[in-house]
Amino acid sequence: MLNKITNRLILGFSLPIIFLILLGAFLIASDTNLIRLQEENKETSKTLKNTNELAYDISRIVACTRGYVLWTKDQYYRGICDAARKAMLVN
Repeated sequence: MLNKITNRLILGFSLPIIFLILLGAFLIASDTNLIRLQEENKETSKTLKNTNELAYDISRIVACTRGYVLWTKDQYYRGICDAARKAMLVN
């Protein structure tokens, strides 16, 4: 089979083409996986940001509640508490 020059040429040119096709398929699969991972990462970052904002609002509510309990006549702490509650409910 490999004694004829035409068979050698066909085999010699077809092997690199086959390897290029396989490499292309591998790259497409890798890119698809990378895009999926980036989307998951974006969603995780968004969830983490929302969690951090919620924790910050809760800490503000706790701090202003302490201030409001200690100084009941001062409306400053009541306003901070209301603002933190509204910010927490928006998210």
